[in-house]
This record gives sequence, C-alpha cells and structure tokens, in this order.
Amino acid sequence: MKNRMQRLLLVQVSFKKLYGFLTVFTLMTPCLYGSYLFLTMVRDGKDFKELLVSHPLYSVMFTAVLLNVIWGYLLFRLNGKLDDQDGRNYSYGILGLLTIAQLLVGNIAIAIMAAFVMIHADAQLKDALSIRNILHERLFSAIAAGLVLFSLLCSFALIRLTFFA
Repeated sequence: MKNRMQRLLLVQVSFKKLYGFLTVFTLMTPCLYGSYLFLTMVRDGKDFKELLVSHPLYSVMFTAVLLNVIWGYLLFRLNGKLDDQDGRNYSYGILGLLTIAQLLVGNIAIAIMAAFVMIHADAQLKDALSIRNILHERLFSAIAAGLVLFSLLCSFALIRLTFFA
C-alpha cells in the first residue's frame, strides 16, 4: 500500500528534504499568524493585550499556533537522528503525533504535509510505536504526548468559542 502511494504521488524527493521542508513550514506558521495579528492590531487600533482580551478566539488560536514553535523545535532536534533506522522509526512516530495534533487544532496544511512525509519514510507504524522505541527518547516522547494533549485542550476551546459563544 505504501509503495503504491509513493508511485502514485511520483515525487522523487528524499525523506530528509521533505522532513526539512516540514520543519521550516512548522516554524514559519507562527510568524505568519503573528503578522496577521499585527495587521489586525493596526486595523483595529488596539494593542496586543487589548486584541487578545477582546477576541478570545484570537488568544486560543495564538496558543495553538505557538504549539508549532515547540513542534518545530522537536522536529529540528530529531533531524540529526534520521540517519539510522531507530531514529527514523522514532521520527515516524513523532510525525504521527504531529499529524494528530495538527488535525485537532485545525491546521490542515501541516497535517497533510506531515502525512506526506510519513508516506516517504522507511518506517512502519508497529516499529514506531514499540515501547523500546518510545522509551529510547523519553523526554521527546513526553513533550510530544504533552503537545497532543494541549492540542486537544485547544481544540475543545476552539470548538466552544466557535460554535457555542
């Protein structure tokens, strides 16, 4: 199934390059949202604090976007471990968690990019989710799990503010 998807997509880019693009895009998202907030501040004539207090949705979205800074740092730190198979398996699991977290907060573009990078990885999900592999990098695993839980919290807040406000 994975080989069929790779042939269907017909992209001959290496896994490391795709991983690098994902890392850069994940780190660029907070800058883009920050510039959007800045333009909104200028248009409304408010300062940063007033904007976040007057529009609670902006503050929750800002928190969700700042999670991408931590995800980007995590991806950047794992970039050096992609050379061996254990590191590649571990990064595959982290990419799966990244995809879930981005879907929770509604960041579809990064979720699709992460899934695309996962398709091009030389790893399997059963190897990525093995206990030995997860415990290999305990700190990164704990950070990734915490980011997924925090994304779930932001997701509930976004749903509450969007539909029930």
